[in-house]
Amino acid sequence: MKRLLIVFCLIIAVSACHPRHRRNVNRNVDHNSEHIEKKHTEKKAVRGLINKAQKQSASGKHQAACVTLERAIRVDSSNPLVWRNMAIVKYRMRDYAAAESMSLRSLSFVHNRGALYRNNWKLIADARRAMGDKAGAKKAIEKAGN
Repeated sequence: MKRLLIVFCLIIAVSACHPRHRRNVNRNVDHNSEHIEKKHTEKKAVRGLINKAQKQSASGKHQAACVTLERAIRVDSSNPLVWRNMAIVKYRMRDYAAAESMSLRSLSFVHNRGALYRNNWKLIADARRAMGDKAGAKKAIEKAGN
């Protein structure tokens, strides 16, 4: 028991000396501004990845587009445009179930009923129709508002 107490005290003492526990107010301010800048850059990076994937898919390189969009998802997994573009690529690859799933994921991040909302439901309708689900396709068209 005594050894355990000594080991525990040593662990506490060593971890207290770790550099991450030493805080400097000016250093924190710089870190926060870098974080804000990084977040802004990540959004630009996602936009660039989406553009790259759209070009890849348009030229028939759908698998490469999927890989590019997976990178974009790792950067910003709550971006509805990334999921929308992944749905389009999956539809072009004739993976209709995945296209529907990706469109639904995109919808989970859409905050209004604008064009992105309508276009996701239209793609869901097309995917359902391609899978032979005419009733599901009709419901999706109704949700799209057209």
